[in-house]
Formats: sequence, structure tokens, C-alpha cells
Amino acid sequence: MEINTQSSTGSGANRVVSWSTNQDGRYYNYQGVMVGGKCQIQRRYISGYLKRNYQRTDTTGFKEYEYDQLSFDVSGLKAGADGWKASIVAPVGPYGQAATVAWDGCVEERQTYQNTDDSPAGEFAPIPSNAYDMNIDMIPDGSDATKWRPLLPDLVWGRYDSNGNWTISKVKTSSDLSRNYTYACPTAASKLKSYPSASSFESYVNTLYPNGNTYHDIGLLWGARLMSPTGIFGPENAFTPTGGEIERHLVFMTDGDTVTSNQGYTAHGIAWWDRRQTRSNAGPGASLLTAVVNERTKALCSAIKSKNITLWVVSFGNGVSTNAQALLQSCASPNRYYVAANSATLISNFQQIADEISQLRLTK
Repeated sequence: MEINTQSSTGSGANRVVSWSTNQDGRYYNYQGVMVGGKCQIQRRYISGYLKRNYQRTDTTGFKEYEYDQLSFDVSGLKAGADGWKASIVAPVGPYGQAATVAWDGCVEERQTYQNTDDSPAGEFAPIPSNAYDMNIDMIPDGSDATKWRPLLPDLVWGRYDSNGNWTISKVKTSSDLSRNYTYACPTAASKLKSYPSASSFESYVNTLYPNGNTYHDIGLLWGARLMSPTGIFGPENAFTPTGGEIERHLVFMTDGDTVTSNQGYTAHGIAWWDRRQTRSNAGPGASLLTAVVNERTKALCSAIKSKNITLWVVSFGNGVSTNAQALLQSCASPNRYYVAANSATLISNFQQIADEISQLRLTK
């Protein structure tokens, strides 16, 4: 009778499989002896079994990780109609295994304008025609360039070589690289609507919190998209429910200077590696990225005001630089710029704004 046993150990790329076989058997010994003058054959035997041990190493097919700019189909996030799923499966787990990649709702912007000389001053007046992300009213036409993309931090790495140097070259290694980037997703915006009470509005406002860096251009852009009567949300706010005209006011509040990072995963990717807004042959520093954001901010402020939207700007907090204050003041509509160093002044500023906009009610 033969009995087989098997066990396996290990995880990840290799699995060691061990097994043994036990085979029953007898060992016979023969000898001749003389008994009464006659030769007799005697047989003796020993019973037992023969055990054989074996071992085999199985591989899953994993050889190494490959880090590079790669295309990935994210259509699996669609849930039909206007619905979206909160995650997608991708082969980015340990040793290339499938893993769940979560999506918190933040998006990457569509095609943008790329500065190529490290001097963005004046390049956004007028807004370049290929800067689709700055076109407030553009509706996606089916092409990838006009679409937003899900921002998926669990699907991204900031590549670096074996010496720890950042690189845009393909990296192949059997080691699992660290993410090497920072990420922050703000609270989801609320579409334009009427609040039944001051407390319900306050409840929403209390969900807002500062997180990450300061990109004035992105805040202005989404405020304008939500408000524009001729953009993606136009059918919802072009006229009043009775068909009347709407007077539009956008109140933009910021806590200070533009703050950027070339290592942050933002609406335009990770700047040092993706280089969508700067020249492709050199990784940008924070100073260049800040200059790009400031120029974009100027252009978007002008675009918003040209749509007959009154733009109120409130600078809140201490330590705002003189240059930032000048930028914010030029952004606002005439006589619509306010500065508040503390909460008491901020409340007073909004009370003044509310006095001039009968539709807007803010309470402490």
C-alpha cells in the first residue's frame, strides 16, 4: 500500500511544496542449514515501509515590478446611467496580484496647456485654445482630451532608481517601491440649490475643512463651472424655475498664498513625473508651479467676470504676502475685495456682502 502526504509553505512569488510517499514492503533473507543430514532452506523476513521525501518550488509567474507611465482602462468604475462605483480592481497588489483600488470621487483635469520655457507670464491671456481644462463651458465631446479622469492614488507611484533618485524612466525591480507622493482630496462640492434653513446650510459648511495645498485656479474653475448658465450644469441653472433671469455672484475665499508641490498628486497628476503643465525634459520645482497657478488664476478671474458673474474675493488669515493680496484684489470685481485677519472681521465682511446680495444669507 502506498500513502501520499503533501504540504505547502510560503507566499507571494514562490510556493514550496513538500510531500512524501510510504511504500509497504518486506525484506527476505534465505540461508541453508543441515538438519538430520539433510539440507533445508530457511527464510526470514522483516516487514516495514519505504519512505520517500520530495520537495518542489512553484512560481506564480511573477518576476519583477515594472513602474512606468501606462494606460489603464477605468471604465469598470461606471455603474450605469449616472452612477459610479467606489473602487476598481487592478493588478497592482503584492507580486502582481489583483487588488482593490479605491476611488474617493476626486478627478484629474482634462487636457491642459504646457509651458515650455519656465516663464508662464502672459501665456494665458488669452487662454490658449488647447487648454481644455480652463474652458469653463466645454462639454466633453467623446475624446479623451476633453474628459476628466478618476484620481486614483492607489494606482500611482513616484518612480525612483536604485540610488533613490527620482526618474521618469521605466523602473524594473523585484522590490515594492514606496508611493513617494502626497495626496489630499477635498470635501465633495455641493451643486447650486436652495437650503430649507440656515442650519441645513451650516451643516454642509461644517463638513468643509482645509486639506492639502492651495490651488486658487482649481477652486475658481469649479465654482465657475457650477454657476455658468452655458456649461455642463447650464440646464440646471440657466433660468429661475419661472423662466426669469438670474443674477450671479461667486464668492471666492482663500486662506492665503498659492502653495504647490511637485510631489503632490493633484488635478494635473504628479507634477515632477507627469509634467503636463511644464516642459517634459525637466522636473518642475514648486516656484515654477506656483507661477503657473498664479497666471492661470488671473486668466480664470477674467473669464469668470466676462460671463457677467460678480466675483467677490475674501482673503482670510494673517501672513498673506503682498503679491498674493495684489493678485486676489485684481481677481475680484471692482470694489468686491475683502481682507479678514480674524473670524470677527470675516463675519463682518460676509455681512457686508449679504447686504448687497439679497439672495445670499450667511449666519454665524
